[in-house]
Amino acid sequence: MASTSTEIPLAPAPWVNLQASGFVFINYNSSTTPPSAAAYDALEGNSDFASPSASGEFAGGLCSIFLLRYTETPVGPYDELILSPGAYHVPVLPDSPTHLRITRIYVSSAATELNGRKNWGIPKQMAGFKFVPADQGSKLPYKRVEVFNPGEEDKPFFAVDLQSAAWGITLPGTVSTTMSPLDLTLVQPPLPQDGAERVGTDKWLRMVPLLQGKAGLAWGSGGLEGGAWGDDIGFPKVKLWSLGLWWKKVEVTFKVPDVLGEEEEEDVKKTK
Repeated sequence: MASTSTEIPLAPAPWVNLQASGFVFINYNSSTTPPSAAAYDALEGNSDFASPSASGEFAGGLCSIFLLRYTETPVGPYDELILSPGAYHVPVLPDSPTHLRITRIYVSSAATELNGRKNWGIPKQMAGFKFVPADQGSKLPYKRVEVFNPGEEDKPFFAVDLQSAAWGITLPGTVSTTMSPLDLTLVQPPLPQDGAERVGTDKWLRMVPLLQGKAGLAWGSGGLEGGAWGDDIGFPKVKLWSLGLWWKKVEVTFKVPDVLGEEEEEDVKKTK
């Protein structure tokens, strides 16, 4: 693998069969209630990435957070908190269809921060993670997870309290995102750049993440003051259903993304 000037290894897509575990919580957002400013870091929030005129209006739909612990990846182990507030119109495609978008994502590794931004246009940024072990007898590995800015462990901007769902500890068979009746395609606008690790992109990128593995159910509740999931600064005060998915063991694949615009140009050339 090649390296950047900061000696962080480059690990180009695809990333196949990453090993992880974690939790997913969802809700449904209305198109009439756009995400708060906390759904973006200031870098993206003050750029075209978050501009409705440049990158598409918010269309609502499936809101989700993913809290994952990766043990095997091309850049080593890391933790991750993902926010997708819903779908957005994609103005660079004909008729401006809607697709899901990741607007804020925290990771515990500079290597995945750089490569995630470079490979898929995902606005990764660094954070610290605290996983509190569950009490003896619990079916879950953790009873609480906190995420905080580096060096500010006593001031989490995101927290969730977890409990096992006794009647749904293990779901039968393999649970896969391919089973979803919803379109889980991600389309990411170009990213702004800030420094060596928070690299930018200049293209629209599209991909469909694949997650599959053994799963069960878990209860989650906001762990900050007033039962909030986020402090509305580092993470929005999302409203999520309490019952979520617990991935005991999950394989994750991120394919090489499609570059939007290039396919359309090739189609035009073929017709000439």
